[in-house]
Amino acid sequence: MTIEARSWTRPEAVAFNRLPMTTFLRDPSEVVSLDGVWSFTLLDRPGGAVRAEATVEVPGCWTMQGVGDPPQYTNVQMPFPGPPPRVPDENPTGVYRRTVEVPAAWAGRRVVLHVGGAESVLYVAVDGTFVGMGTDSRLPQEFDLTPHVAPGSPCELTLTVVRWSAATYLEDQDHWYHAGLHRSVLLYSTPPAHVADVRAVADWDPDTGHGSLEVQVTTGEAPARGARLRVALDGAVVGETAARWEHPTSEPVNAYVFAGRGGVVRAAVPEVAPWSAETPRLHDLRVELVAGDGDVLAKTSRSISDEISRPADAKLKIKLRADHTGAVTVIGPKNHTEPDSAVYDLKWSATRPSIRIVDAEAAAASLRPCGTARDSQELVTRQGGSCRAGVALMRGWRNADNPHRYRGYRCGDVPGVHVEFARGGRWFASWQCSKSSTTYQIWTAL
Repeated sequence: MTIEARSWTRPEAVAFNRLPMTTFLRDPSEVVSLDGVWSFTLLDRPGGAVRAEATVEVPGCWTMQGVGDPPQYTNVQMPFPGPPPRVPDENPTGVYRRTVEVPAAWAGRRVVLHVGGAESVLYVAVDGTFVGMGTDSRLPQEFDLTPHVAPGSPCELTLTVVRWSAATYLEDQDHWYHAGLHRSVLLYSTPPAHVADVRAVADWDPDTGHGSLEVQVTTGEAPARGARLRVALDGAVVGETAARWEHPTSEPVNAYVFAGRGGVVRAAVPEVAPWSAETPRLHDLRVELVAGDGDVLAKTSRSISDEISRPADAKLKIKLRADHTGAVTVIGPKNHTEPDSAVYDLKWSATRPSIRIVDAEAAAASLRPCGTARDSQELVTRQGGSCRAGVALMRGWRNADNPHRYRGYRCGDVPGVHVEFARGGRWFASWQCSKSSTTYQIWTAL
């Protein structure tokens, strides 16, 4: 594969042949993981001389795997001289190769490559044939491999990652610069007519106890004329609508009338239990694409919650609960950029109780390390009353300027973890220890 026209230096070259970004909805039975050991070649620049050859782990940054290209920390300066969008000619480029065999059972279905994160520009090829490219280091990228693979037969998948690009200027912040495939890589399969994306908006009226639900469903490109979209909540159907695709012959209709593939289902949900951090009640949402004869062509499910909107001042209240031994069982939040831990060690002194990250299996299961150094940031509370030391599970995090892995968001639903998306201004949480009724406040600059 050759990389033409120095596309990594062009700000307008954001993506080519990349699928629209959607919520990851695949069932595990439709997924083949490509995590593990990959063959790796480090070049001094795209298409340049070989600097190193090795095997590396995916997910993982090559800057942390001893191939001779270390991480680089910057604060207010760029890691290379400008001006934008100029990038250096010597530009470390990693070429990942792996032999992949698409399951024979996927014959007649779509085959999609999902790359959870690549820093900073990704190029995809199958058996030497260019498939597509994309920027966006902290967003998943997907490419349709259906025309390039034969189920039941092996092929060589090549993922080329260029470290510095025009996009680096947009992604710059005070952090460690790494490079490589720092999130999971996988293949998944769908039927030709499928549900591509689901956006569910749930609300709850505290005065009546009733909820409302709006589900916006996006279908794939392949049409299933006469099909309907059916939505069920906690096993009961709450609504359905006709699925839309482009008009097969009328360009004016598609240009001026067509509202997009899929459809919207709205429903009232009486006497629904709301979500809160203390009682994180979730509801099972199921979306089906149903043919005219009643056959289910595609389906997906997820958990949602009916939640009261946050106050305008964005204050977030989280309670500390202490048992008779003084062990704290609930705490939060954390400002982080994909750390390898999400559990804190509370160290209380007479005047300044502080909170430090420690390792935890629960965190590692939901927020996988991306090769960065351990985040040792300490959050210091205001002087307050006494509370005995204990270990507590994080109850909230802020995304620290970057989107995170989809499994990280999902893990927040069940235990009642708040996720903060805001950037800019000041944000704080009020923590209360029920044993002493003393409130501590934490400030962190965003």
